[in-house]
Amino acid sequence: MERKMELARKDGLELEGVIKSLEDRLAEYEYKVKDLEKAKEILTFRVLETRNLLAPKEKQLSDFQIQFEKLEAEFDKTSH
Repeated sequence: MERKMELARKDGLELEGVIKSLEDRLAEYEYKVKDLEKAKEILTFRVLETRNLLAPKEKQLSDFQIQFEKLEAEFDKTSH
């Protein structure tokens, strides 16, 4: 009987160790998830910021393209 109780205690201790190990791994994963979420938030902000910086330049390029096409058409008219 006492041997059975001793085995049960050992099994209980082993299970506690396994549970503790799993809890530790879970805590590590939770930390990694939070860290990745922060990184995602920062990168999302930077992408938005970069797009906002590029928007005026894209508009300017579009304006230059229109201006170039007008000048090219005018040049074609005068050269014929």
